[in-house]
Amino acid sequence: MTFAAYAARWLSLVRPRLELETWQNYERSVRLRWLPRLGARPLAEITRVEIRAHLRELLADGRAPNSVHADRTMLGACLQDAADDGVIPVNPARDAGRNLFPSPLVHRRQPLSLAEVQQLLPVCRQLDAALHLFVVVAVTGGLRTGEILALRWDDLDMGGGTVTVRRTRAKRIKERTKGRRASEIDLPAVVVRLLDDWRGEHAASRWVFENPASRLPYSQTHIRRGFELALARAGLPEHYTPHCLRHTCGTQVLAYLSTEAAQRHMRHATVAMTVDYYGASRVHRDRDAIERFGAHVLGLRQAASGRVRVRKR
Repeated sequence: MTFAAYAARWLSLVRPRLELETWQNYERSVRLRWLPRLGARPLAEITRVEIRAHLRELLADGRAPNSVHADRTMLGACLQDAADDGVIPVNPARDAGRNLFPSPLVHRRQPLSLAEVQQLLPVCRQLDAALHLFVVVAVTGGLRTGEILALRWDDLDMGGGTVTVRRTRAKRIKERTKGRRASEIDLPAVVVRLLDDWRGEHAASRWVFENPASRLPYSQTHIRRGFELALARAGLPEHYTPHCLRHTCGTQVLAYLSTEAAQRHMRHATVAMTVDYYGASRVHRDRDAIERFGAHVLGLRQAASGRVRVRKR
């Protein structure tokens, strides 16, 4: 079976379970990026070497690394299904993009430090009250940008200190989230108070982050532009994106909560996913725990600095 034949069948099979926009991106990637190179090739003869070579060509032609990365992801999903179906023994697209993409792709998941968050927030407050509240909710609740923008006032339980995530805002409002189910998230009391104050000023709004001109939620483009301006004025690296705020939250909750609690807060499918994404943040917490453990076992008294002093006799 050729790649063209399998890809056509695969696109028809995955269409019912994908958002229309996602499926259109997949179809465009197959048609424009992969059929010209792999269309006539027997599926079993496609190699990782030629996939890597084509990815290099796409990058050399000036295509954005994010777009080329998406093309590789789509091909990997297609060929993984072929491997699962027994059409080919292994997926040749697996790891085909390793070390090909520049650092900005890595930065998409890079969290801000607490010092950077504290440096950013006053600037956001000066620029736009809505942007400031958005950053606060993102960095404490761990919601994705579209999920925050699609919040309605009836999604918030001020008394219980929770927010229920039911939908997302992309180019349009989708009545389901990435996980395809509603999720209830705990918010710190200070954030609940900020939201309650905001509601008092925007009682006539249906949406928490409503654009007064359109009576619809602000667009992701609007938030991204405001965020980029705030980064520049705060003197912070320009590679940060609004989505980095979610990863900031993940880093912090894993440093303070159990892995199971962090998983629930970030709404990951497994604990392993949470640890894989944010496990590096546990280093300091583990170090402190080891110091306390050693001090207790050896009969030492731990100083506030984390170092231990011998107990005087």
